[in-house]
Amino acid sequence: MSERADLGMFLHGAIILFIGYLCGFPLGFGMGDDPTEDVHFWRVAHSGLVAGGVWSIATGAAVRRLSLGTRGASTLAWSVAVANYGFLVNGFVRVAAEKPGNAGQLLSLAVLGTFAVASAASLLAAAVTFAGAFLALRANAPASRAA
Repeated sequence: MSERADLGMFLHGAIILFIGYLCGFPLGFGMGDDPTEDVHFWRVAHSGLVAGGVWSIATGAAVRRLSLGTRGASTLAWSVAVANYGFLVNGFVRVAAEKPGNAGQLLSLAVLGTFAVASAASLLAAAVTFAGAFLALRANAPASRAA
């Protein structure tokens, strides 16, 4: 397996992590005590994107330990990236859709579509990670002894 999959996850994880940290700035500048929907958005954006960035970086570090071929590693890398960017776009499209006067059908479909794509990519990443970890553990299992 090439280094491309894990380096890609490091890069995209760092980008998402950076954006997540930037989303925390409004909370640090006095917005944190205000219980409005705007504060809720920035809290979710900050914590969700930071978690997504860490997920991507951790998966990039672990991918070489998994029993995945080149295609499996590439699928894992792309599904993690699509999930993270999908949730990023979803949050901002959702805010646009909730603004007064913007509740059009197209924005509602964009909210649903970005969430569906990000969720499906997350499930795919989890399934590939599970399969790769299971196969790696199985390949490294000690041989059973005949008594």
